[in-house]
Amino acid sequence: MPHFGKDSKPFSPTSAFPELATEVLLMHVLGRDRSYLYSHPDEDVPPAVVQHYSQLIAERATGKPTQYIVGHQAFWASILK
Repeated sequence: MPHFGKDSKPFSPTSAFPELATEVLLMHVLGRDRSYLYSHPDEDVPPAVVQHYSQLIAERATGKPTQYIVGHQAFWASILK
């Protein structure tokens, strides 16, 4: 996955699947899909994107559902809005 530098810390909200929430938020800020995240693991992320991602992580850490933050929920191959 694209990285945020050596000082980035893992995201661990009060969620049953924190890794999934992290991926969904990262896909959202990058405007990319999951396959892109895994096929470009060494890509540097611009500071503005890091700031936006950090804001979304902070929002998620308050307990706000990831689906509300990104505005949709994936269900199998469909996107529900």
